Amino acid sequence: MLRREGDGVTWWIRREQLEGRTGEPHRSLVLTLATRGGADEQARLGSLLLELLEDGFQEAGASAVFRGATVTRHDFSREPFGERDLMEGLLGLLATGEVFQSNWLWTVTGTGVAEEAKPGQIGLDLRGGRFGSDIWQWQIDAGTETGSDAFLDHLAVLWADSLRVVGERADLLWGGIYHDVHAMSEPPYERYHGILQGLQTADRHPRGYYWCNHLSAGQLDRLGGIDAVATRAAGAGLAAEPVLRAGAPAGLLVTVREPVTALSDEALAAVRDLVAPALHPEPYHWYGGPPLRVLKEPGTAFRPIPADIITPWFEDDPPIEPDGGIARRLVPDED
Repeated sequence: MLRREGDGVTWWIRREQLEGRTGEPHRSLVLTLATRGGADEQARLGSLLLELLEDGFQEAGASAVFRGATVTRHDFSREPFGERDLMEGLLGLLATGEVFQSNWLWTVTGTGVAEEAKPGQIGLDLRGGRFGSDIWQWQIDAGTETGSDAFLDHLAVLWADSLRVVGERADLLWGGIYHDVHAMSEPPYERYHGILQGLQTADRHPRGYYWCNHLSAGQLDRLGGIDAVATRAAGAGLAAEPVLRAGAPAGLLVTVREPVTALSDEALAAVRDLVAPALHPEPYHWYGGPPLRVLKEPGTAFRPIPADIITPWFEDDPPIEPDGGIARRLVPDED
């Protein structure tokens, strides 16, 4: 069996069952942005995101308590910020260009949040700006315990509006909102396809297809232009709103009309079909993990993998070393 033919998701589920772990994997509501600019511009964007995020808490009927933040400098040293009044100092440090990663954390309670005894958490993360790159990733993650579906659906609408505001004020290369199993660094589509350069190529390729998607000029050009994409989106039952930024080509905000926590495969397929010509040209190779809201590639066999194989090893993998541990092939070795 070739690696791309193996159904790694089914294998992962069966492995979990064998080890006594059952039930659906926890999903988070996530907003991911790919932006371009210098450190000072990212500091201004960070200030805007903090304002939009905390306004969203209030509008959604939740109470958020800031728990602190950390920054990681280019020399890999970390510096904590534990007091809310140090936020301006943190943003000022970001503007110096010495920082390539930062993390903020809030505890969220109130209307619509899971249980008062078990508050949820929302984090804001910044990554990028390393090795001379001027492309950064901002990500807001509402943790798996943060709120009911109704709360998350309301929050998603507020975040979609925030995505539009960011597109009006910053060089936003791509943005997406999704409710899925969360990975710290990459959106689900890139995780599924093993795409490593998605952030650096976001000015040309959307980083997947999700409930809400900001398409910038470079992607829209690959899709036939903003007017053609908006027309096709409307024909597919999707909402499409131009995002205007002074002195720059317009972007387009494409959103599914269903709630984010009830996103159907049909609506997801409509978004995929809309942006497919501009997606990163990386063929599916292998994903062995929890189910993601990603559509399987047409024409791929996805044959079942025996659940008792701890580490699958396929015909097109490198040869297994004699002391290779617990891995074994899916088919007998040739004589």
